Amino acid sequence: MKNLSVFLSLIVFSGLYSQTKRVIYEVKYRKTVQDTVLTKEFYHADLNKTEKIYYNRDFYVSDSLNKANNNLSSVPKLTNLLTMDNDSGNFTEYEFLGNDVIKRETQPRQVWTLSKILKKTDDFELQQATCTWGGREWIAWFYPESPITEGPYKFRGLPGLIFEVYDTEKNYHFKLIKTESYSITQKIDFFQYPFKQAILVDEARYKKLKTDYYYDPLIFINNGSVDFNKYEAVFLNDGTKITKDNKRQEIEKQRALIKKYNNPVELSNIIKYP
Repeated sequence: MKNLSVFLSLIVFSGLYSQTKRVIYEVKYRKTVQDTVLTKEFYHADLNKTEKIYYNRDFYVSDSLNKANNNLSSVPKLTNLLTMDNDSGNFTEYEFLGNDVIKRETQPRQVWTLSKILKKTDDFELQQATCTWGGREWIAWFYPESPITEGPYKFRGLPGLIFEVYDTEKNYHFKLIKTESYSITQKIDFFQYPFKQAILVDEARYKKLKTDYYYDPLIFINNGSVDFNKYEAVFLNDGTKITKDNKRQEIEKQRALIKKYNNPVELSNIIKYP
């Protein structure tokens, strides 16, 4: 935790967002409510003067490889990413559906109840807070000595940096594991594509597009974008091989996976698939 100690001392005594502050969270979650084994991933929350960007670490790893090799050979796993405008507190969420990118604008507001319960994590005395948000009951632990009021995902608004937050049903657990500081704002080159190409949708349109995607999860192949007379196979983001012969079978598999893995952070985002 030495790196974390240095980081926190810097943000207390220097300009809050004079640099990019990167907070890295370990995220453990259940893909389905029945899962007994948790999936573990890592996410970055990059904080600067104007915005917060929250994204899977895979984007950073691929971007670093591409810059080192001076090419675009590394493609990240296409997971959702979030941006937040510091002035308004409004979030824009980007999601990849086939070859398309859609975005939604939200104004999450968590009403936290501060507790007098404290706990010690390494050298930091953390305070507990609770809230009901997104259809779940949440418990958070924050560091009140930090002027940063952000956390992972859309969690924010506590009087200090959020070190840990989890729901009472143990579906999601976010935990701060590392912090980094940069003299200039960090940019992930890949993000320029979704930022420019994303289509803004409202809630009704979002649910329709998700349902349409469920019915045809290989629409980017079925619409003629892939000619199997020229290509023996194409690969999905998860490595699944699609050929002319197994296409129909893989559509059914993808539908089953979409329907099965339907346990988002916010329960209000659940799509009721047929």
